[in-house]
Parts: sequence; C-alpha cells; structure tokens
Amino acid sequence: MREELEIRYYKPEELRVEAADGCKRISGMAVPYGSPSEDLGGFREVIEPGAFADSLAGGNDIVADVEHSKMDRKLAKRSRGTLELRDTQPGLYATISLPATSVGRDTEEEVRGGLLDGMSIGMKVLKDSFAGKAGEVVRHVHKAILRSVSLTGFPAYPQTAGTVALRSLEAYRTAAELEDGSVPMAVEEAEQRALANEHAARMHDPADFDPDTFRRKELAPGVTAIMAKKKEGEGGMMIQSMRFSADKFTPEEAKKWLKAHDMPRPMMFEPAAPEKRSTEEADAAAKAAEEARVAAEAQAAEEAARVEIAAFRSRIDLEEALL
Repeated sequence: MREELEIRYYKPEELRVEAADGCKRISGMAVPYGSPSEDLGGFREVIEPGAFADSLAGGNDIVADVEHSKMDRKLAKRSRGTLELRDTQPGLYATISLPATSVGRDTEEEVRGGLLDGMSIGMKVLKDSFAGKAGEVVRHVHKAILRSVSLTGFPAYPQTAGTVALRSLEAYRTAAELEDGSVPMAVEEAEQRALANEHAARMHDPADFDPDTFRRKELAPGVTAIMAKKKEGEGGMMIQSMRFSADKFTPEEAKKWLKAHDMPRPMMFEPAAPEKRSTEEADAAAKAAEEARVAAEAQAAEEAARVEIAAFRSRIDLEEALL
C-alpha cells in the first residue's frame, strides 16, 4: 500500500548555489519552525522545532529531487552523502550536491534564473494537535517522518493541505462541537471496564489523557461520547471512547452505529456485562431494603415518642384539674 504523504511548499529567503571541490551545491531552509503557514484550507500550520528529530536520528533515507520527481529529476540521497540536513532551532536546512549530469546542470541554471525558487518537503505526520476556533484554527505538527526534499517553482503554499491533514482537522472540529453542552466526569469512570449497563468502544487509552479534562455528552438516545485532552501537546478535545446503552443497543447494533457514523475503528470493544448488572441490581436492592428498614425504625421511634409525649401531657392536665 502506497504511503500517503503530506506535501508542504516553502519559499526560503535565499537558495544559494555554491561550488567547492569540483561539486555544485544548492542550499537553503527546507522547513521553517514555529512559523504559521498561509491558509491551508481552513487552518494554518506550524511545524514545531524538533518535529523531525527522531526521524533524522533514526537514519531513514531521504531523497532530494525536483518537484517531487514529477519530471523524474532525482538529485541526491541522504544515504549516499549527497543530501545533507541540518536540524536547527530556526528550521531544517538542506544542502544538495548536484550530480554531474544534464539534470544537475539544468537544475543549477533554473535555480540561478529563478525558475526554481522554493523548497518543499514530503512528510508523514505521526503526532499533531489543533488549537483555536473556526477561522483561527492552527495545526501544530509535533512529530513527523521526513521522506523527501524538493526544489520547486510552485507558490510558497498550496491552497489546500491534502486529505490527511483535512481528516485530522475534521476530527478536531467534531470534538470541539461535541464539547459544547458536555458535562464533566471523573477519570475513574472513563477507566471502568466491563460496564454493567453500557457497551464501550474505546478509541484511545484513557491513561494518555489529562485526567482533569474528561467530559461526556449524549449524542443521541443511548449514545454517549467520552472526550478529553491529550497529556502532551496543545490539542483540543478528542473522543476517547463511545458508550451505548445496553437497554437500547445490542453489541452488533453499537458496532453498526460506529460504522454508519464514520467513527474510527476502536482499539477495544467491550459489551455490557449482564452478570455485573445483576450483581449491582442485587446490591442496590439490598441497599434499598436496608434504607427502608432504617427509615421504618426511625418512624416507629418517632411515633412512640409522640405517644409518650401525649400521655405525659394528659397526666399534667389531670393533675392541674385536681388542684
């Protein structure tokens, strides 16, 4: 299955062409860190410093080309030492050693002439978060795998971000809408297993979330969303799990509801536990009986006290009448 990459275009302040040791090199900033992009189709994007640190340290190969090889113009590879990447606080710098071929010479002339005046990257985002409201949403990329660096003549940014980022944005917007009208809940409730009255579809481990941010909201009769904020990053609310009333849904009906509403496949689905429900109902019945017994005893004691007080008052009245 072909990997779905996100492509981002940037226009560095300068693309330098240098010659040393008989080799032509082109260098410039491939990715600026901490700088909001233009509108990518409903949001802006910030790639955080260190987003590619693990990827670069892991030694995965990265290629350099022109327009992401749309014209089959490959230039360099990191594994061959012809692509050098420097990860700094301001951004990621790339130095491409041009091959001594017609492709290399044409690329040099196009950079000098301004036909190729930008750089772009191909990346697979592993961890992101969104912040802000409609019209002011910012996507923060915290961790990504860098696959390619390209010289380009495209505009500084495309008009849209591509399907991967837009799906992530839609999930954020959905959770933000869910937060309206939701009510707080304890993290212990989210951590419960084998619920007596609800089927549970767990999307994420509750341990990954800030325990003080858990909330729940009924989406439809018998359908409840549990949401919270991740411990790391500045993201908004995410759906941690979905709950379905056992009185209104069978386990299969709950799974069909998830599929019909394009919910992600849960990491775990736990049907309601009838035996736990029976035990809880028995405990509730025993508790109610005990409370009724205590109330009856209290009522009987109160009635006896009233009788005693009435008898005492009658004796007082009789004694006063005899005087």
